[in-house]
Amino acid sequence: MSSESIEEAVSRLCLASSVQASADVIPICASYLRLLHRWNQRMNLTALPLGEVPPDASIQKLVVEPLCGAALAEGFTGDWLDLGSGGGSPALPLRSVLTGARTLSMVESRGRKCAFLREAARQLRFTGVSVLDCRFEVMPPVQADLVTFRAVRVDAAFVDVVLAHLRVHGAVLAFGTTVEHPSLEQAGSRQLPDGSSVFRLVRIS
Repeated sequence: MSSESIEEAVSRLCLASSVQASADVIPICASYLRLLHRWNQRMNLTALPLGEVPPDASIQKLVVEPLCGAALAEGFTGDWLDLGSGGGSPALPLRSVLTGARTLSMVESRGRKCAFLREAARQLRFTGVSVLDCRFEVMPPVQADLVTFRAVRVDAAFVDVVLAHLRVHGAVLAFGTTVEHPSLEQAGSRQLPDGSSVFRLVRIS
C-alpha cells in the first residue's frame, strides 16, 4: 500500500499536468478532499471514488482540473458566480487560487449539498463566499464578472441564465464544454487531464 499523502498526490498530479500550485494552495486542496470524503460517506456528493487518499483520476477531476482553469482567470478580483456547485468542484479548489475574488456565490438546488458547501467554505477559511439554495433558473439577480460551471446541460435556456447574470466584459470558464452565442467570444482554452478542455469566453455585448 502506498504511503503517499493527499498533499503529495496533489503535488505530483499538478506537476504531471504542468500546473503551478503554490505551497499555500496544496494544503487547502488536500483539506477539501478530506472534507469531501468525510461528508460523502453520509450523503451523495460525488460518484467519484474517494478514500483516505483518492485515486489519481478523482484528484485530477476534483482538484487538478480547477487549478488548470485558474490560469485562464489569473488576477481576477471581481464578483464570481458558480452554477450547479454540487460537491464544490471546480469552485472551491479554484477559490484557493483566485484569492483576490471579491465575492463567490455558489448556486446549488439540493439542500444537503448546500450544507456541505457552507461548511467547506468555513473550514477552508474562505471569505466573501455565499451559497444560494435554489435552481439557477430562478436565482436572485446576482451580477458577476466571472461565471464558472461544469457538468451542466448547456442549452439555450442555460446560456440565457449565464447572460442574465454576467456583466459585459465579464468572463466564463466552461469546464469540459464550450458555449456558442453572438455575445460571447472565445478568449483562450487549456487542455485538462482527461483530454477535454476548459474554455474562457468573454462577454462582448
